Amino acid sequence: MFAELLARVRSNSIQEVDVSVHQLEQTEYAVLALALARSTSVGRVNMSGSGLDDRVADKLGTMLAVNASVQYLDLSDNCIGDMGAWPLAMGLAANTSLIQLDLRRNHLSAEGKALLTVYGSKALLS
Repeated sequence: MFAELLARVRSNSIQEVDVSVHQLEQTEYAVLALALARSTSVGRVNMSGSGLDDRVADKLGTMLAVNASVQYLDLSDNCIGDMGAWPLAMGLAANTSLIQLDLRRNHLSAEGKALLTVYGSKALLS
């Protein structure tokens, strides 16, 4: 499943990626995030409920900084904490396409939420 999904993302032949609820390993989510950085066709990404941690958030921040097609990114119900907030915030600051980032029900403190609010008014945090 993962190899086929990755090939479709890399070939720009897919518009929506739903890998929610623990469908992949953490390393696969990280690889997918980096592949999404180069995608010009994917507009919606759902990675909710997948146990994503700060390491994956780092790769997603990189993706957000350079991707110009993803408009909706659902990272709700994961394990992203304040260490993951920084790369996500930096990615949001550079991003031009994202309309909504769902980070509800993660492990963000008030400081992490504040950082994301400053750099990304598109983020749903509560």
